Amino acid sequence: MLKKAIACLLVLAGVCSFHTSAADSKNEQFVNVNVFNKVYYGTVTKNADAGEAIFTPAGKSADFLQIEGRWDDDAFSGDCVISYKDGESAEVQYKDGLISGKIKETDPDGIFLKYSAIAGKPYKKIKSYSADSKAASVDWFYLCTPISEWKANARSIPYKELTENPYDHVDHPIELEGEVQEIYESTKYAYFKIKDDAGNPYLFRAVTLKTDKFATPCIPNLSVGDRIKIYGVYNGLSEISDSSTILYHRLLGYKKSFDSFKDWIISEDAMKQYSDLVSVTDVEALDSLPEFTTICGEIEDDDTAADPMHLTKDYREICKYPLYYADSKVSVTGKVVYENADAESNNLVMLLSEEGTGHIYSLSMKMKDYVSYLDKKITCSGTFNGNNKIPYCNPNSLSVGYALFPNITVGKIQD
Repeated sequence: MLKKAIACLLVLAGVCSFHTSAADSKNEQFVNVNVFNKVYYGTVTKNADAGEAIFTPAGKSADFLQIEGRWDDDAFSGDCVISYKDGESAEVQYKDGLISGKIKETDPDGIFLKYSAIAGKPYKKIKSYSADSKAASVDWFYLCTPISEWKANARSIPYKELTENPYDHVDHPIELEGEVQEIYESTKYAYFKIKDDAGNPYLFRAVTLKTDKFATPCIPNLSVGDRIKIYGVYNGLSEISDSSTILYHRLLGYKKSFDSFKDWIISEDAMKQYSDLVSVTDVEALDSLPEFTTICGEIEDDDTAADPMHLTKDYREICKYPLYYADSKVSVTGKVVYENADAESNNLVMLLSEEGTGHIYSLSMKMKDYVSYLDKKITCSGTFNGNNKIPYCNPNSLSVGYALFPNITVGKIQD
């Protein structure tokens, strides 16, 4: 099923434009149509009374037979159906000439997938269902390709080959097993130093600041000592010390008592000032390592591993597996114990201690008119959206870093 979307995504930067010319009848036009950011030329036949149209691609390059739906202003609009040559079909939504919104792909046996796209690119979760509509499996897109396909295409490359001939393997998916030795945070990424069983070091980076629409790695929040099977796209040899990247320490906020942590919280500006004094010192030790952009990873022999098909909504599971809960609706009641309002970006970040449990959630929202909720009891509703990073300075160890808390994008607040 998804091979249709993936084949179309070979032209990710394609821009959908529609050109019309005279055809054999007044109800036919020669046009081009964008399908998952690949442009196809062909003929559209319109039913003027109903406003419906059928697009038939020219030539044999397309793997679909036709697209049927509403045709407005020389473009498909709203609900449409793509019929493929092998009997599969896709119910899609067009907006501004691009597939955007919810998608349902059905094969001839009735098995179907549900996922979403924006501006012609599929992203986030893929749900698979049996013909009788029972949930069967779940997957995620990474750069518009299912993670299961990334894993199937990944190779294990000897360490010597990666270091001596790095350009031969750049942009290829690689798989690796090893132990997490060190973890650092930058403003946008987390960096994991991993050693394989032969003692060879590797460096993986992963987006951890909330959820990236198209390149969110499916990986739990790791700890030093975790043994992991990890997949990543090879970038070549690392050059951390030569870049402008500043590395900080990382703390999983949900694992620490908030009463002992709250006095450590500092501002982003203070963090930059302190970083010259107490940031990570041995950055050069992270240079010239095989470096990867993380696609996904699984902790091995983990008795607490979450099953994405049967989520428990346990607080520690929410914290450890942020991607599994991304976009899930949530409502939490508790006291606001920290807030930071950024007037320049109109962003408001709060930490809420849940009533009855003391669990800490990060709340993020756009401000219209600033209203302080500090020390107030509120009920907020919204959706989970990855991690939020709270800057801190530990005066005991003289370490500066980010503490990660489960992030809720707030839709509504009641106080």
